[in-house]
Amino acid sequence: MQVNPPTGPQSGPPPGWPGAPAGPPGAPAWPPQPGSYPLGSYPAGGYPPGSYPPGSYVPGGTPPARTKKMRKGWIIGGIVMAVLGLLVVIGGAIALVVSRTASSLDPVAQGNMPGTTAFVAEAQKYDVMLVTSRRTSAEFSANVDCTVTLSDGSTLTLDGSRQAVATDVGNTQSIGSFTALAGPTQVFCAAGSADGRFIVDEESALAKIAIVVLFVGVGLLLRGIGLTLAGVFWKKAVPSVT
Repeated sequence: MQVNPPTGPQSGPPPGWPGAPAGPPGAPAWPPQPGSYPLGSYPAGGYPPGSYPPGSYVPGGTPPARTKKMRKGWIIGGIVMAVLGLLVVIGGAIALVVSRTASSLDPVAQGNMPGTTAFVAEAQKYDVMLVTSRRTSAEFSANVDCTVTLSDGSTLTLDGSRQAVATDVGNTQSIGSFTALAGPTQVFCAAGSADGRFIVDEESALAKIAIVVLFVGVGLLLRGIGLTLAGVFWKKAVPSVT
């Protein structure tokens, strides 16, 4: 039977409550004295068992115990996001490898360092890349400097150590890019006393998309890892139900 807790001063037990056993001599009959009821039959605070649901706060008593649990929703969501990000990174990497391999096999122009290559350019953007191999001593594009002479006689300088986004895929490393004018164009590249081969090719739309996809994939991967760790270590407190 559900019994509502008493309110205000009471001169005796409310209807339906058991009478208090006799206390020490001279003690008032109501409210009952500590120890008047057997342990477990009358909770601290003066409320009979069943007056409040398990885990709720009993006025005058002690707050309910609380436990901390991992955020399962965050953990599951983080794992899914991390797996998706990893798949996107793999797809972007494959696309970039395909693009750079095609450029190295069939470039617009190529030359040996130190040296110059010439070609008839169109009014578009071109990429300059270093091709590494065991037979050459030029190992890093950051050591390569190139000078581009456009069809109008103006020159541009490419510094492999200063690139907004540098790529190192397969046996090719980016040196830089330039926008050409239509007409004869020359590209001179050197890496100090090191030898090596460099290539010039039209900017690849596939490579541009692949780089964007890689950034997106890395972002998803890091966000998923962070969400998973937050779900594991940033636990939420919930009432204990016994």
